Amino acid sequence: MLGAPSAPKTDAEGLAVIGGFRELVEGHANKQFSEWTPISYTTQVVAGTNYQAKVKVGDGEYIHVKIYEPLPGGDAPSVSNFADGVGEADALGF
Repeated sequence: MLGAPSAPKTDAEGLAVIGGFRELVEGHANKQFSEWTPISYTTQVVAGTNYQAKVKVGDGEYIHVKIYEPLPGGDAPSVSNFADGVGEADALGF
């Protein structure tokens, strides 16, 4: 379905994209994480791309984050949703 989020993905290329958003998310959360290991993510193509990701940020600590990345030449990426205190087994989603 057009515009629907993808199934969860774990490919190295996509996880590297999520890895590149660390500073953006730390700025949004107003804290630095001791670790930044993307676990899985989904994408949704809109007028740009929405990424939802589960990231390990410390010993037994995980976050879920939704990042909007506009089309090239547009605004900078931005955090549109953030949840901390989630567990390793928690399903990705908002």
